[in-house]
Amino acid sequence: MAAILAMMLALTIPDPVHPPIFDVVTVTSKRSFDCVSVASLQSIQRFIAPREILVVRPQLWTETDCGVGGWGDNLRCLSEDHIVSGVTKRSLETFYRARGVVNNSRGRSTAGWMLQQIIKLGISARPGLTSWYVVVDSDMIFVRHHVLFTDRGRALLYPGGYGEPYAANVQRMLGTPMARTWTGHTFVSHSMTMQKRHVRSLMKMLHNGTRQGDWVSSVLEATLISKDPTLAFSEYATYATYALSRFPRHYTMAWTWAPFFTRSPLIPIPWTWVRGGCCPTAFDAWTAWLIPTLRYFGFERGHKRACRASLAAVS
Repeated sequence: MAAILAMMLALTIPDPVHPPIFDVVTVTSKRSFDCVSVASLQSIQRFIAPREILVVRPQLWTETDCGVGGWGDNLRCLSEDHIVSGVTKRSLETFYRARGVVNNSRGRSTAGWMLQQIIKLGISARPGLTSWYVVVDSDMIFVRHHVLFTDRGRALLYPGGYGEPYAANVQRMLGTPMARTWTGHTFVSHSMTMQKRHVRSLMKMLHNGTRQGDWVSSVLEATLISKDPTLAFSEYATYATYALSRFPRHYTMAWTWAPFFTRSPLIPIPWTWVRGGCCPTAFDAWTAWLIPTLRYFGFERGHKRACRASLAAVS
């Protein structure tokens, strides 16, 4: 009887799926690596271990090696001007200036902020990119192993903040409410596992919805209709909503304590700010590691005016 029951269970429970090989994509506005960049890249190597890390940044050459340093030897540095044809920071500045949109808001450039989001989706067209790729914001620092897929091969989507400014835009572009967790949080977690085929499907859908003839124009025009064009679009909220509604069998939500699982704006950063430093330290990582559900934390010191000048480049 026990043998028959074991056979029945073996037939009903599928074997675990080996996780796919994947690349990591990170986009930065910095021309060189500073202490935050290095800490982030080192943590990606240690706790995610991708096949390759593609660093998209402002640089003259289309594609180069990233040089020798403490960030590993599987990096490729790409020019931000050659990811999506015709879309550059300058072209976006011109777009927003012509429409009277403030370009500097919340300590960042609106054009640069939008460019980074467009690149994270547009890079799906890059030849040789793995079918699944993981987007990681350049100031996220991992403190423990980051699980990307379930043992059945479904990509995990992690909860983030509430992201109310994005809700209306997601509804407008996709025709469906913004995806949320059971706690009401969004999936704006500053890191996301994406599938190239699903990203291209999203881009095609956006393309068909605009008279201008391309998906980028659709995104840009939608931001102008929003209450605040400088905080209207989220690549993470948009992609998560589309992926969960169109390809639900490929994704599942990570069950955890949102929003503290993915990043903590309170734990390491104010302590660092009190002591006046702009670079992450082992103490910062340790304080984040003490939170058992925290996989990585945001070290967004570049938004602080005092840190922009003092963060020393190391490459």
